[in-house]
Amino acid sequence: MALDRRSVILRRTKNGKPRTVHLPDPLLSELVAVPEGKRTGKLFDWKARGAVYGPLRRACKRVGAEYLPPHQQGRHTYATWLRTYAGLDLVGLKEAGGWESLSSVERYAHLVPNEAAKAADRLPTVQKASTPSTTTKKSR
Repeated sequence: MALDRRSVILRRTKNGKPRTVHLPDPLLSELVAVPEGKRTGKLFDWKARGAVYGPLRRACKRVGAEYLPPHQQGRHTYATWLRTYAGLDLVGLKEAGGWESLSSVERYAHLVPNEAAKAADRLPTVQKASTPSTTTKKSR
C-alpha cells in the first residue's frame, strides 16, 4: 500500500497480471486510521472462507435474493457505479476494473442507455458554437 499516493498494488489478480488500484477517500480514511505498526500482513485475514460466504449465503436465502459470491458482488457493484454515477464508457470501465477485454464489460452497456444520443446532446448549439460578431447593413 502507498497511502501517500492513494494506491495499492494488487500482485495476485484473476488474470495473473499485477495492477495498481486507486484508493477512494472513504477507504483511504479507514486505512490511515490504522496505526502504522499494525499495517503489516494481509488487509483481510479470514480464518475460513465460511466466515464470509456462509452468512452471506444464508442472508440471501432468507430474503429470496440470488446469491453471488462477495468478489462477484463487489466487481458488479463497482462496475455498475462507475458506469452509472461516474459516467465511464466501456473502455474506461475495462481499464479501471482490470478486465482484459471489452467483451467482459459489455454486460454493463445497458446501464447508460443510448450513450451516443447523450453525447450528441452535449454538443454545443450553433448559437453557442459561433462567436458573436457585429453585422453591418450594406447601404443601397
